[in-house]
Amino acid sequence: MDRTRKKPRGIRKAHEESKAAENEEVENAGDEDNEAGEPTTVEIAFEESGKSSDPDVAEIEALFETAKAKMKTGDDETAILLLRGAVHECDKLLRKRNGEGDEQPTEKSSEDVPSIPPEFHLVYGQALYELGMLEGSYEDHQAGKKRKSKDSKAAFFDAAIERLKVGLEVSASSQDEQPVTEKLRMALAVAFLSKATFGLRLGKSEKSVESSVDEATNWFGPGERSESDRIVFADLLQRHADLSTNSKYRIKWNGAAENIFKTVLEDGNASVVDALVGIGSCKLSLANMLFEEAEDKEKDVDEKRATEYIDSALEYFTKAKAQVEGFDARLLCLIGETLVLRGNLEEEKSEDMYKEAVKCFKEVLHTEADALPTQFLEFIKSLEQPDDEE
Repeated sequence: MDRTRKKPRGIRKAHEESKAAENEEVENAGDEDNEAGEPTTVEIAFEESGKSSDPDVAEIEALFETAKAKMKTGDDETAILLLRGAVHECDKLLRKRNGEGDEQPTEKSSEDVPSIPPEFHLVYGQALYELGMLEGSYEDHQAGKKRKSKDSKAAFFDAAIERLKVGLEVSASSQDEQPVTEKLRMALAVAFLSKATFGLRLGKSEKSVESSVDEATNWFGPGERSESDRIVFADLLQRHADLSTNSKYRIKWNGAAENIFKTVLEDGNASVVDALVGIGSCKLSLANMLFEEAEDKEKDVDEKRATEYIDSALEYFTKAKAQVEGFDARLLCLIGETLVLRGNLEEEKSEDMYKEAVKCFKEVLHTEADALPTQFLEFIKSLEQPDDEE
């Protein structure tokens, strides 16, 4: 049996490649302002009140939290309008108090603004960051706009980073301890790492983006981090590593992500499942790396190393599944993919491995069809339909 014919690409690789396709630059077809006729205003109740003692900032915080709630439900259209509203209100507040501000995300002042609390810069930077993450998602495709996503995304990330750094300057200038400081550092870590990941998606070299990854890890630590922060950052770092085609780079940053996940395991609290899945994903990424290298160089897979990675990945995924109550599409897809790789290695057991993988994929297909990546659906069909060429 052909060991490579039925091998689907990694689930994260497929996800990132689809995102990269979305980010391809297209020609500007004309006026971008309301070209598709989408609403420019929205009336909606705030999800919750802001936490800042400054009433103006609290209002912006509430607007931002409402936007995040819309993102969680998949309502990108409304989220974009709310985020734009938050950025607009931030600019207005700067002009009102300091004569500063510009509604273009590419030109933000880096001057210290002591009359405005640091949590203002946090919510401002986060709103810019989230707009960058959504840029090219809703607008380019669902609204039918023709935008230069590469430039706009980078501008939003850079503006977010600059604003968050201003927040740290403001926080540092206060004589009182500022709880918001660690939130600003975490937000900077995420922004720098996302900027690096976006660079890899655009085809930039690992060397050109690694300085941003180094910045991200510096902002992330040292310091005590909550389990949720560690899970978020390690997951982003693992996904970033998974995009790389450079084996040394991929091993380095998967290893860094794994080490963070392991600190969560050591705590033994509620995030253990996420940590188990995270470590398994690191191992799976390295297994996929070996298959990709073998395919690219037209040589045999390093079976010893691949088996170690695959067995380790399955071990962590199985432990996670034992602690999950109910259905988990992502975990089932990861287990299925790992079983396919094992089948590719062990020819005598390949059919059994493939059947077990199909069971995982079909469970996802029948329960939450949209959660099953296309290449896994095609894998099911390749096993169940005769191959006319054979």
